Amino acid sequence: MPKTASWKNGTNCCSWDGVTCHMSKDYVIGLDLSSWLQGALHSNSTLFLLRNLQRLNLADMSRISPTSLTNLSSTLTSLRLDGCRLQGTFPINIFHLPNLCILSLFDNSNLMGALPQTNWSSSPLVRLSLSFTKFQGPIPDSVGNFTSLEYLHLDGSKFTGSVPPTLWNLDRLSSLRLGGINLSGTVDFDMLARLKYLEDLYLWGNLNLMLPNNGNRSFPRLKELILSGVNLTEFPYFLSSLEELEWLNLYGNKISGPIPEWFGRMWSKTMIILDLSSNNFTGEIPSSICQLRNDLRTIRLSQNRLEGTLPRSLVNCKNLEVLDLSENKLEDRFPYWLDTLPNLQVLDLRSNKLRGLINSFGKNNHPFPKLHIFDLSDNKFYGHLPAKYIANFIAMKDKARSASQYMWVNHSQATYQDSVMVVMKGFTIELQLPPSTSSGDGEEKAQFGHWIEWWVVAMGYGCGISFGISTGYIMLETRRPKWLVRKVERWLMRMVERKRRKKKTRSKKNAAQRNHARYLSMTDFAH
Repeated sequence: MPKTASWKNGTNCCSWDGVTCHMSKDYVIGLDLSSWLQGALHSNSTLFLLRNLQRLNLADMSRISPTSLTNLSSTLTSLRLDGCRLQGTFPINIFHLPNLCILSLFDNSNLMGALPQTNWSSSPLVRLSLSFTKFQGPIPDSVGNFTSLEYLHLDGSKFTGSVPPTLWNLDRLSSLRLGGINLSGTVDFDMLARLKYLEDLYLWGNLNLMLPNNGNRSFPRLKELILSGVNLTEFPYFLSSLEELEWLNLYGNKISGPIPEWFGRMWSKTMIILDLSSNNFTGEIPSSICQLRNDLRTIRLSQNRLEGTLPRSLVNCKNLEVLDLSENKLEDRFPYWLDTLPNLQVLDLRSNKLRGLINSFGKNNHPFPKLHIFDLSDNKFYGHLPAKYIANFIAMKDKARSASQYMWVNHSQATYQDSVMVVMKGFTIELQLPPSTSSGDGEEKAQFGHWIEWWVVAMGYGCGISFGISTGYIMLETRRPKWLVRKVERWLMRMVERKRRKKKTRSKKNAAQRNHARYLSMTDFAH
């Protein structure tokens, strides 16, 4: 419900939802209208008559023209326009408002602009977010004059060139996000080490990161670290000193060799999300993982060359929601002992060297109680998959009325949104998801540009399990994910019809082959 629903004529506006007044003088100093308001905001709006306005939040309000913002009060200290679908060029004069401390334009993908070449030494700006806009051009050297700046978020924008050396003079920065920009060149880690107050650092895209020769560098407050695709070739030793790290992403580098044993012990401290996928790690998964009580929710080690067995200590990860060990060289039996994990939603073991029967040897009557996605394809399993393993597949629900997000994972207000891949009998189809809505506050939604894919597998190619496409249909139909059922059903019918035609042709040529062929009939879909 819009905040303006509580605005009634004849009542004191200071009591209205979203309105903040001065404590003693009863004039408006703050407006928070971040509630999906509709309608246009014109330059002659009475909003711009509020000469004492200090805080203005219009996040997610549509039909705002950037030119209507040129009359903002010089008393303004905070302006939030996240997700407003702004188009055109952002007024440069707003950067010169003398008291502006917070400017957030996150998620305005058609908003153009540039950082002005200005001496910013007198600017009180503390927080600047231009993430996922079309702000372009070089990052000017003058950015180093934002001496009060604590948050600088430029990820997903269109800036080009190199990182100006003056940026490392911003020694008050606690949040620096430069991911997904067409910046080039090398970032010297020694320069980064000047930023002692960093709590989150996002570097991913075209940048290269040059690590120090020794590990005597420390970020005592660092909680979130994304160094994705920055051409690292060795495991960063400085991680050993990060005692508060909660989120680590080293996806898409060139790191080779084993995962250090000391890092395995580190997982048991503060880590919540760990992504080491798409590297060249070898050896075994450290046996020290999860040996102590921990808060790990996501472990992604996919697309490496890890060998050996799955460490039994994984059963201690009681908060684990996502375990992705796909595309490695793991050799083991089916890890039935994971079925006691109370929160596990995604188990992806595809494309390894796992073998044997898939069975539950424990006494757990409700294995995998929250399992949504279960991928065992491209292994050497055989036999029947216990029905109780897929009884609780509930990831694909039909929520068209609310257009809610599908399978999102939220951590520190950053959201992963995922596509669905359905793999059946060796055939893969990608499904477009329904439109999604925000799960978090304006600027902080969908910050991380590495989209991960969830895989739903009824029977993978080479898996050897004898229940085929119909099981996938049962799984989908049982929970009534209507949009997905309809799409998969049409695809299945086409596949069945093609198989029928091939069956008729082949039966004329070789009756013996026909007796051994396995084709699905229409009765498969009746269960």
